[in-house]
Amino acid sequence: MNFKVKYSNSEIVLKRSKSLFVPLTLIVAGMLCLLANIFILDEYDFYEFPNSLQSFTASFIGIVLVGLGWVLPKYVTSYYPRRVIFDKKRCQVFFKENDKKDSLALPFSHIAGIEIEVEKRKASASNSARIHDNRYHVILVWKNSARWYLAESEEVKEANTLISNLKAYLLDCRQINVESVCKPSKSFKIAQSAEEISASWKNNRSLQMAIGFFTINTGMAALLWWMVTRADEIATSVFVFLGIVFFAIMALLSIIGAALYQEATATHLIRIGKGKLMYREASRFSGKIKLEKQTRFEDIVQIAYTFSPLDLKMNNWIQIKTKQGNALALHMPNSHPVECLTMEHWIKSNLISTC
Repeated sequence: MNFKVKYSNSEIVLKRSKSLFVPLTLIVAGMLCLLANIFILDEYDFYEFPNSLQSFTASFIGIVLVGLGWVLPKYVTSYYPRRVIFDKKRCQVFFKENDKKDSLALPFSHIAGIEIEVEKRKASASNSARIHDNRYHVILVWKNSARWYLAESEEVKEANTLISNLKAYLLDCRQINVESVCKPSKSFKIAQSAEEISASWKNNRSLQMAIGFFTINTGMAALLWWMVTRADEIATSVFVFLGIVFFAIMALLSIIGAALYQEATATHLIRIGKGKLMYREASRFSGKIKLEKQTRFEDIVQIAYTFSPLDLKMNNWIQIKTKQGNALALHMPNSHPVECLTMEHWIKSNLISTC
């Protein structure tokens, strides 16, 4: 299971499993490649082919492996909550993004049910005797029909044990009235006046990714150019070919880069007040409005956030459905799922308080 589960009479604690084996292996392998490059430069004539090609290949592979080993743990921590705690005494479920940030607390009464979903995966080369490698997902179904993929396991018995214990907790506490605690993190700027309240946020993570993406590719292009200008005739022709391939790949990635740039340079604002809910996207540099939508309070029929590791596209969107059948989608790029769920309930609580 991707969470370590601890059962007791008062609470069920799901703590995200943490393994450093894969990132450390990638970093060590990358460092070995870089050390091999130093050995090539020290023992052999770099300007002769194929020494120069081996040096470039070792440098490229080493940088990629070290980068993956460094980024992978941060990606995992930004994807799943650090802890999920079902507190039987307080009849609340707590979602902790990490150990340092405040948790989101929701009453058990918000949960409509718990389901299990079977994900069938194709057999890997090391497990070719089996037709499928099944994963069993434990899912919280909220009363607004949104779904939260709570945990996954390779053993159906393990998943069913978690479900049966959670259902027992819910039966004991469902009728108790408990308020939600949904304070947005410091990455959201909250402004309030007598008539309205607003929350704004920026996608700093995409900006960091864009800067890192540009820096790495610029460095690799500079290294390639340096090798082309200093290698012998045979190596030069090889590096010229590699350069053409490299820049062709960069051209293909320009589409991703453009989307990344759009996310990184946008600010997001949601304003609640005067009987309307308004969402706006604008440029963080020029202030030019890129998108603006609004709807009246009385037209809103559902506000829902769904988290699923099987559909990454939906994990950064909060859907607001109206009586006219339209959907006002709030975009929260690269936000932690706990932040998105917190914002959903923050919007709901402020809609009630301003009505």
